[in-house]
Amino acid sequence: MKVTQPFLPLYKKFVNDSKNGKRLNKDGKRISTGTIKNYKQAYSLLCKYCLEKEIELRVANANKLTKKEFLSEQKYWKKFYTSFTTYLYKNGCHDNYVGSQIKILKTVFNF
Repeated sequence: MKVTQPFLPLYKKFVNDSKNGKRLNKDGKRISTGTIKNYKQAYSLLCKYCLEKEIELRVANANKLTKKEFLSEQKYWKKFYTSFTTYLYKNGCHDNYVGSQIKILKTVFNF
């Protein structure tokens, strides 16, 4: 059975852990304030997207999913990716900015 959690509170925990020093760079140094600022900006952009689209993002633990559930989750996030990038392009964002936002989301997923 697929157990899901809301994504935005997990994202907020990611930002707080980065800010408080619980999450470190690979070399053991703290995350810089500029990077944390980028994380917060991406978070606010994601919140704005969720409000405008009236959706609540969710995430499931991929290790505990059956193959069918995993494929379902994969499809869910592909649809989100398409919708989110389209949203950013319609709001006048350029390729580099959209790519950086996706890169930050990938970092959060690996957290």
